[in-house]
Amino acid sequence: MAQVFGPDTFTVGVDTNIDAYPAGDPDYAYNLGAGASLTVNAANDRVQDTDADDRTARVIDAAAPTATQEAILDGDNAASPGEDSAWVTTRNASGGTTDLYLCLMSDPAASEVLLGRWDAGVFTSLLTTDRGLAGAATRRFRMRAIGTGARVALEAQIDNTRPAVFTDTAANRKTSGPPGLGAGDLNLWVDNYSVDDLAATGCMARCGTLTIGTGAAGTTYRVEALGFQPKVVILWWTNRNGNLNAAGDADVSSGFGVAVSTTDRRAIAWQDDHAAADMATDSYHSDAACVATLTIAGAVDGLADLSSLDVDGFTLVVDDAFSAAISINYLALGGADLTNMATGVFNEPGATGNHTEGALGFTPDFVMFFSTGIGAAPPGAKVHATPMIGAATSSTQRGVTAISSEDAVAAADTYRYSLSSECIAILEAATGTPDYREDFVSFGSGTFTLNCIERTAGARRVHYLAMAGGAYQVGNLLTKTDGTDIAVTGLQNRPRAVFFASHCAAEDTANASVAEAKFSMGAFDSQSAIDPARNRVCRCTKHEDASLAADTGDAMRFDAVYANILVTTAAIDALMDIKSVEATGFTCVMDDVETAASFVWWMAFGDEPAAGGAEPPRRMLLGVGV
Repeated sequence: MAQVFGPDTFTVGVDTNIDAYPAGDPDYAYNLGAGASLTVNAANDRVQDTDADDRTARVIDAAAPTATQEAILDGDNAASPGEDSAWVTTRNASGGTTDLYLCLMSDPAASEVLLGRWDAGVFTSLLTTDRGLAGAATRRFRMRAIGTGARVALEAQIDNTRPAVFTDTAANRKTSGPPGLGAGDLNLWVDNYSVDDLAATGCMARCGTLTIGTGAAGTTYRVEALGFQPKVVILWWTNRNGNLNAAGDADVSSGFGVAVSTTDRRAIAWQDDHAAADMATDSYHSDAACVATLTIAGAVDGLADLSSLDVDGFTLVVDDAFSAAISINYLALGGADLTNMATGVFNEPGATGNHTEGALGFTPDFVMFFSTGIGAAPPGAKVHATPMIGAATSSTQRGVTAISSEDAVAAADTYRYSLSSECIAILEAATGTPDYREDFVSFGSGTFTLNCIERTAGARRVHYLAMAGGAYQVGNLLTKTDGTDIAVTGLQNRPRAVFFASHCAAEDTANASVAEAKFSMGAFDSQSAIDPARNRVCRCTKHEDASLAADTGDAMRFDAVYANILVTTAAIDALMDIKSVEATGFTCVMDDVETAASFVWWMAFGDEPAAGGAEPPRRMLLGVGV
């Protein structure tokens, strides 16, 4: 992805017609109105609509994309604007004709996010949705359009709410044209405008949420408007569904999955029954699905597989119908720099010490591990919930998080464990003791070598995702009890995405877990210079230890990368968000501070480093390096 224009705060010495700003490239033309009514106001550093009519200006620039594009702006909406507000547009026709796609906020309407199309002066509302926004505020508007064939994938987003996606297949759809900005009614304004070309170069990343409904086996669910064809999809979920932030006590059916092709995908799943008189917990794994949920009795409740990796997204297909709709978080990775990827599985070794796994056909740069401690070949299930996720890029860069919840006991017996010096850890359900642990040693030709530190006779199976090409780093941070910055530095280059995992407590001592099962997983993607944290999502689950009736719950957030929830009520106890992304790192901040700092480890994905380790050069426009 390359920056075409911006970010720009439109600062000038005196009020200036937008046609005269900036001097040189880019210029603007108009689909609605004229430049005389769009003023660059030096007093408030904004483009301001000075009359009561709608105005839409499009970028005129040789580099402005016409096929795959994203436009982002900060805009104001009045207290009761109706459909008069700032908006962002794409595929604007030339010559002043009223042909374009737009995203605007219609407040006080309940379904306030509106995605629409102007065609020859006729407006069509394509999609409206409720995102819980209300009142006057400065908001971030995003609009992206992908594809020039029979399908045009559109995505509209306001602030950090869940994007609204629509595929336009109408005969009068907009297949080309530059992006633009807009304002309507008096004193509405736009600032921080940028345009991105969504060309699939380097490492491409996008995180978001897909809803799987209750359709019968064979029903497909498609993610669109990624701006690239993914090569790897990482998925995680609870059985919570919806478009808005939510938390509370409930049955928990969680899981984690990966997919690199329609024949190479894997998933783990686990469940905790809330309010059960005796604990009812179970685990599952599969090498024929990438999403799975369980009933409170431990049976499969739903299965989804990868149907296709598409030019602008991916499609899942239902293999076993889900009893209720669920929202699946995803991190999709692609781009030219990612050269090889594959999944696999191996058994807990028969002895401690080094052992070599894999027959990959390429030398990996990164490996991610996941397991529920099942010894039988997939697909299969067992009682007890003992999931883990770990990763490594070298013998000094690794991390792991594991939890356990014992089945069929009167009082809950739950534990958690997380460490920066191991990459695999599985807990024994009855005691919570980590009784299978591995450290990472090295990568080889088609292989990776691990050091088994501790094992039992269980021969449990561990799934993995191995990748090569691009840049991968594993590290860790501590959350904070105040709102000061949490700076991560020293990465090879600008991360395009970061995945976070935590057990919501201090880092453990090796081979020593602590009570209460908590597990937070989240991610963000970062492409645009104006909006480095375009999307972020996270989930957190909990199971209170020693409760006489199972006390489980979860949280779902669209505005954070880490969540800690109270073990008693599942109410939010702490939230960490991404604040900025730098050339060699990223900065987080606590939106809701901790009562005590927690250990969080992370996996960063980025472009292949250029010679000397510097970030590959990118186009510079208007003095902004991107």
